[in-house]
Amino acid sequence: MGPDKEPDDWHCAGATMTHGDKCHILLVDDQPENLLALESVLARLGQHLVKANSCGEALRYVLEQDFAVILLDVRMPETDGFETATLIRTRERSKHVPIIFLTALGTNEAEMIRGYSLGAVDYLFKPFIPEVLISKVAVFVDLFQMREQIRQQARDLSITNQHLEQEIIERKRAEMEIAHLQLLTKQVHLTATRVLDESSTLADATPKLFQAIGECAGWVFGAMWSVAPERHLLRCEEVWHLPSVEASEFAAASRLRTFEPGSGLPGRVWASGEPCWISNVLTDTDFPRNAIAAKAGLHGAMCFPIRLKNEIYGVMEFFSHEIRPPDPPQLKMMAEIGHKIGRFIERRRAEEALRQARESILESKHATMLQVAASVAHELRNPLGVIRNSAYYLRSKIHGDDKLTRHLEIIDQEIRASDQLINQLANFHKPITLSLAPVDVNAEIDNVLSTMIFPPAVAVVRHMSDTVPIAMADKDHLRRVFINLVRNALDAMEEGELQVRTDICNEAVRVSIADTGTGIPPKVLPRIFDPFFTTKAKGIGLGLAISKRIIEHHGGQLVVQSELCHGTTFTMTLPQAKSSIERHGGPHEKE
Repeated sequence: MGPDKEPDDWHCAGATMTHGDKCHILLVDDQPENLLALESVLARLGQHLVKANSCGEALRYVLEQDFAVILLDVRMPETDGFETATLIRTRERSKHVPIIFLTALGTNEAEMIRGYSLGAVDYLFKPFIPEVLISKVAVFVDLFQMREQIRQQARDLSITNQHLEQEIIERKRAEMEIAHLQLLTKQVHLTATRVLDESSTLADATPKLFQAIGECAGWVFGAMWSVAPERHLLRCEEVWHLPSVEASEFAAASRLRTFEPGSGLPGRVWASGEPCWISNVLTDTDFPRNAIAAKAGLHGAMCFPIRLKNEIYGVMEFFSHEIRPPDPPQLKMMAEIGHKIGRFIERRRAEEALRQARESILESKHATMLQVAASVAHELRNPLGVIRNSAYYLRSKIHGDDKLTRHLEIIDQEIRASDQLINQLANFHKPITLSLAPVDVNAEIDNVLSTMIFPPAVAVVRHMSDTVPIAMADKDHLRRVFINLVRNALDAMEEGELQVRTDICNEAVRVSIADTGTGIPPKVLPRIFDPFFTTKAKGIGLGLAISKRIIEHHGGQLVVQSELCHGTTFTMTLPQAKSSIERHGGPHEKE
């Protein structure tokens, strides 16, 4: 049957659709009238509807394109919906696509369990309610589009990184290809290169460049001129001279001067974009500072531009006591140094742009993930409540069937675990509100430890100072952090020690929770506080992120240290209460 025609744009069930971001929805039913009914209802979503009337046709479509959701009729001739779902799940491209089974009201419980075991996310009974159908499908359309948005952002970041890194590599390669013209120019060039490589900014590099070029090439005075964009003038930013040279008046006059394009030595180089050599500034017809230069005993001069890709950033000029005839090799070398300084400036700008681009895309990615988390949590609450109520009803009707009772207990456990995850998803994006009050940290840690069950091979060691002051904190939030960190430590070891330590550091209450487990790999350590990052088989990676947010909202810090094969230590600091109560006595001993 194939895809339908593109309908008009729609806004429905919380999803905003446009022609630019439409996704595909696969409808599978052997009855044409059923496909027509589905198409007439789902057309309001404004997506591409692909219709298949057999298993073979459906499998061909899933091999050709990606789908946001598949609506699959259970009862079809030859290959039924369950067999079709099994085949869809065996294909890598479609193994994670959500499947909603469509079935008649007569479907029994065993068939439903079979469907869920094959990866079904929901059942819809015929005849279905259009609003319910649209609402359920719109959720998966939203999730599909959000995932595609995240993937596109990742692709954009990768392309940006490649372009910027390639640009930096090309500039560095160009720097290494500069030929050394002679021994003197080689020495100056290498020294200038070293100065730029060791400097983080041009302001940091400029005095070192003056000294390196001046001392190596025999110049006694130098000045840096940069373009002032607001006035289209050259302004003196920095001067340098040998300690033995008295040039204070010439330096002051240079700082007060500005030059237009083509005016004076700096203006001529700015206008032409080429280096310039003057044998004797006292006889030059366009050197306004010649009278002051004569007092300082300055004669020979050389000036070169600092060139960026499409503009002149500024110029550097140097002076000597001697009348110096033009030195083409040195002038060419100085022009190369000007290019090198320009590439240095561009490289620093590119590195800063790369850093900002990475931060921007990471922030956007985190924001999108939080939106997805909140949306998923909201949509999962209602079906989870239905499952909970159904399990409660079944328990009240079942007597003496130990096997079914055990399965219902497993369902209860999974419901509680799912409810916990949903709460984390729903609450993570919300601002933290604290109810601050004086809290005895030692007592609160003891309360937490007394309620937890520890493996027989794990010993709990307390090093809790009796002189720790009372903290100003939210007891409930603080208890949540303690529980998260203790559970995290227990997950890291099957045997060993859980060490809890309290003391005071820089007038703050300090708490450390350490384990002697496997430790955290160095490449993973910088990311452990990132939302949704986890290396565990279970969990969604919010525990440590939430704990860090809570402690930072208290005005404290939560940091981690870890060493492979030796264990991990989480350390937090909390502010003291104004009226701190000190305890006295010896520390707690090992349990």
